[in-house]
Amino acid sequence: MCRDQTTLHGDFHRGNLFYHKPTLDATGALGVEDIVAIDWAMFGRGHVAHELVYFLNTSVDRQRAADVTPEAALVEVRRI
Repeated sequence: MCRDQTTLHGDFHRGNLFYHKPTLDATGALGVEDIVAIDWAMFGRGHVAHELVYFLNTSVDRQRAADVTPEAALVEVRRI
């Protein structure tokens, strides 16, 4: 195995993620403590960039994408 390979989920999108109920931290900010990935039927190995690109591509709301500024897109990704 090449050094830049790792274990990949293979179908990493927000529909395959479970979140604990969001809580407020000491500063009053909303946060999520644990995120759990489910449905590992397509796992394998490869470069982590493939997983990241797939996740970002499948997590975009296509109808809103044309109207969103880069700054707003970053906020949207952080909410996921």
